[in-house]
Amino acid sequence: MGRVRACIGKYATTPYVIRPENIRIYSYEELCFYLCTNAFLLDTEFMDAELVDWLDKQLQLPELASELRAILRSG
Repeated sequence: MGRVRACIGKYATTPYVIRPENIRIYSYEELCFYLCTNAFLLDTEFMDAELVDWLDKQLQLPELASELRAILRSG
């Protein structure tokens, strides 16, 4: 039996595209799954303003986006 994952936010009408793989993400859960299974592919450029804006506007997660914006500003 798998682990239970919490579902938060909404489903996006416009996907976030992870490049260079061209993977389309429509939900917070899909993003988390991608991060968990592909952590070795992540670099410092993965989290950017575009991702944060997508989380805020498409998934309606303003609190998470605000925290991530603060992290981006601090470097």
